[in-house]
Amino acid sequence: MAAAQKVRVTSTGQVPIPSVIRDELGIAPGDEVVLYIDGGRLVLDARQPELLFDEITSRLEAEARAKGITPDMAVPACKEARRQIAAERRACSDDA
Repeated sequence: MAAAQKVRVTSTGQVPIPSVIRDELGIAPGDEVVLYIDGGRLVLDARQPELLFDEITSRLEAEARAKGITPDMAVPACKEARRQIAAERRACSDDA
């Protein structure tokens, strides 16, 4: 296991991955990785994005079921969230 390494976020928001970590995970230039937040931690997952997406989706579905959230409740809430995000983006682009 590669030792933890401190890196600096660039002015464009990029985070360099040290070569020792890239080598251990088998990450090559042009590879896709998935970033997500888990318990307040930023996680970089080098597994195939499609498989990881399925895993994350399954976890979210299980958590929703445990909280009593049904698809009938979730779909309208997601549509409303998307509507709000689109409105915020339009407002930001109008300000520019």
